[in-house]
Amino acid sequence: NTHGTAKFVGGLSTLIVEFTIVDGLGRVLRASASENVDLFNAGRSHLGVLGVVSTVTLQCVDAYRLRKVEYEMVPFEEGMAQSHKMFAEHDHMFYYWVPGTELVRLTTFHPTDDPAPSGWRGDLARFIDRNQIYAFSIIT
Repeated sequence: NTHGTAKFVGGLSTLIVEFTIVDGLGRVLRASASENVDLFNAGRSHLGVLGVVSTVTLQCVDAYRLRKVEYEMVPFEEGMAQSHKMFAEHDHMFYYWVPGTELVRLTTFHPTDDPAPSGWRGDLARFIDRNQIYAFSIIT
């Protein structure tokens, strides 16, 4: 997702290495951590305000599968207390707060070498493996 669930991977904007935009005057501008740094810092999350994004280079890793583990709904305070411990123990973790309640659900994801599942998720995982698509994870 765009927000990131891993200790070692930030949100989508942190994975941008460089990009090119076409601004409102028609100028083509390239930005990275070493070129047009102010534009780069602003542009990683500009949502189109600075111009039309024409290219983006992302920092990627090889594709891998994750196994999803959902825990029981718990009161918010208990979930917050558990989340600190769980985040220390797991590389991938997030929690859902249920609006209008005091309940949260903690979820962890664990790398797995298990075969891809059947159905559309498995079909997608096999397509990714076959075509060497990177920076994509399938939650099984």
